[in-house]
Amino acid sequence: MLFFIYKLICEEAAALICISAGLTFHIFKSEIITMRGYPMQRRFTTKDLTQKKLKENLIYDPEIGIWIWKNPSNIKMKNGGGVAGNIDKAGYRSICINGKPFRSGRLVFLYMLGYFPKYDVDHKNRIRDDDRWENLREITNRCNAMNTGVRKKSISGIKGVQWDKRQKSWRITITINGKLKRKRTKHLHDAARIRFEFEKKYNFLKYDPNSSAFRYLKENNLLQKKDKEYL
Repeated sequence: MLFFIYKLICEEAAALICISAGLTFHIFKSEIITMRGYPMQRRFTTKDLTQKKLKENLIYDPEIGIWIWKNPSNIKMKNGGGVAGNIDKAGYRSICINGKPFRSGRLVFLYMLGYFPKYDVDHKNRIRDDDRWENLREITNRCNAMNTGVRKKSISGIKGVQWDKRQKSWRITITINGKLKRKRTKHLHDAARIRFEFEKKYNFLKYDPNSSAFRYLKENNLLQKKDKEYL
């Protein structure tokens, strides 16, 4: 009797943690271990979640990138069509399983390929909750950092191009293997070209298909014949 009471308390505590964090909660079959002869609830870890267990409880639609609970555990989930997860503070969809939050993008790899990614999961279009299979890729942290957008306060609208008030010129920068490379020019058109040539030379375009430098050149009819392959 005490065993079942203890098991119930552990599950309720996990549920409260997820609810307080604003995350969707769903229970898989609990796993019990024994320590010094006393039964106790073992903390759920990434290693406990397999592709089989995931598919037993969730359905993933790779074309639209959403998750559906097979058996929603509460009225709120049922009214919402059984859609799993909520958007966290960083903008990613998070799904809580047995008290442990998982980012949707990482769960997608487990569901589709049977393993959790060793490296980062990158959203190609930079929309963090767009978890369509075609929009996800596994890349290193360094490569993931290449696929970042333009800063909100940017005057140029081009990543890596800033106006230097003291020098009264545009400063073009790019970081390669931890080393910062710089150039300067008086004209924004030239700055966009320099930044784009940097991106081509150091293979940035493979990881950043939404180059702001390329977009600027295209919008201002400044593309050259050699740039056609990037159209």
